[in-house]
Order: sequence, then C-alpha cells, then structure tokens
Amino acid sequence: MPPGQNLRQVRERLGLTYRDVERASYDLAFHRGSAEFIVRISRLADIENHGVTPTLYKLYALATIYHL
Repeated sequence: MPPGQNLRQVRERLGLTYRDVERASYDLAFHRGSAEFIVRISRLADIENHGVTPTLYKLYALATIYHL
C-alpha cells in the first residue's frame, strides 16, 4: 500500500478531516515558529491521493498530528 494511503487510513481512524489536519498544522507551525510546518488541504490531498512526497517539515507535522 502506498504511503499516502496509509496516512489517509490513520487520519480517518483518528476521525480527522482535511480541515482538522490543516488547523492542527497551523497550531504546530505557530508553536515551532515556522510556516514550513503548515499542511494545506490541497497538499494533504496530493500526498494521500497522488503520491506526492511531503517535505520533512510536513512529514513531521503529520506524524505529530497523527501521534506516529
């Protein structure tokens, strides 16, 4: 299974919407002091549906939000 689909399954298991993830990433970016951690809805959709590789910052944000 592609990594994006795995991330989608985790997000859905946690009951999070795209918007929930985006909001949580804004909070994380604020606390970390860098906009690099923001995962916008369109980017999350690309990661999950089109196999786009996230940056290290976005991967960290997703791992933190998903408790991985």
